[in-house]
Amino acid sequence: MSDVPALPSTTIRPGDRRYPAMSRGFNQRWIAEPEYVRLVRTPDEVAAALTTA
Repeated sequence: MSDVPALPSTTIRPGDRRYPAMSRGFNQRWIAEPEYVRLVRTPDEVAAALTTA
């Protein structure tokens, strides 16, 4: 384990320049416009993201 504090997860919302690339998948038949995209780094962040989703 590292003594470096973990960075918080990142939430990307519409209007962010990264949003179009992060909200598109490879199957372009299914186009979604999620409220946000959450970038997580640890299993704990995944659990927290799922809890709030």
